[in-house]
Amino acid sequence: MLYYHKAYDCVDGEFLRSVLHDTSLSRLVTEWIMGCITTANFGILTNGVPSCFLKASRGSLSPLLFLLVIEGMGRMISAAHSRGSF
Repeated sequence: MLYYHKAYDCVDGEFLRSVLHDTSLSRLVTEWIMGCITTANFGILTNGVPSCFLKASRGSLSPLLFLLVIEGMGRMISAAHSRGSF
């Protein structure tokens, strides 16, 4: 069994930010996601009332975000192949 979360721990934050931007997410959503993986703690509001506080870790969002990183890498490989440099 492969553990992608271990590989995700080595992903550069700026590369992830770039991939999120390239997916046409708004800057606000991109910064929200980046904040969730870089901030020590964050809270969840339910109808404007704090319902719980969570300690952030890369592992909590890593499966989805790692798929986005793989998509970004795939695009980079395709672009390099098109240029004849891969």
